[in-house]
Amino acid sequence: MSHAEPLRFADGLRWLGAGFTLLLRRPLAWLALTGALFAFALFASMLPAVGNVLLYVLSPALLAALLLVSHQLAGVAPALAPVKEALGGSLAALLQLGLAYTGMQLGLLLLLGTAVPGLLDGMSNGGGQLPATAGTAREALPMLILVFLLSVPATMLMWFAPALVVFRRMRAWSAMRYSLAACLFNWRACLANGLAAFALLLLASLPAMMGLLIWVPLMVATLYTAYAAIFGATDVNPPVAKAGGEGPV
Repeated sequence: MSHAEPLRFADGLRWLGAGFTLLLRRPLAWLALTGALFAFALFASMLPAVGNVLLYVLSPALLAALLLVSHQLAGVAPALAPVKEALGGSLAALLQLGLAYTGMQLGLLLLLGTAVPGLLDGMSNGGGQLPATAGTAREALPMLILVFLLSVPATMLMWFAPALVVFRRMRAWSAMRYSLAACLFNWRACLANGLAAFALLLLASLPAMMGLLIWVPLMVATLYTAYAAIFGATDVNPPVAKAGGEGPV
């Protein structure tokens, strides 16, 4: 990491400001990319059985592509060719991240299914409400707390992992370990950033979810500025990682 002391609570809020500044450099381009991403997500959700799983598996690669766009807009990668090379050279590790992410999400979903009996059947049938057979809130609360506690390290494992794979050429597991370590070391800044992002998500969902067209690219740009603040700016095409699977940090 690029600093010896953990970042402060206020630093996590500054990442949002820096991300917004980055977003304003090419707002129309970001809107177009976000619209294309939503269209792909809609198409994937319409595929029977495998659509949502496919979206989970590909999500780190899609995020990495958007991070590379942020990298280019930040002026670090003026040419498009290195962006394509970086994404193509990291595709295998990004897919491995996607499989790990999918596995974690499915595990959490199964735990939720044990807390709320019939929930998985309702979701598979397209229901948007909790099933009538669900237990009382008191019965479900311990498992819901467990799911939340497990989701925290799962989120930290994946937070910076796609960026580390595409910028540092790390292997999937090494990137997840470094991401977890960075979140734990800078937990104040990450907590502030996460709380602010959640608050903005609530605001973005109010006007018929249209605010997500701004929220999604803002979160991508914010993630890039957070990565640069913690790990330092890097070339798009750094030296290939050594046998240990870890590039320069």
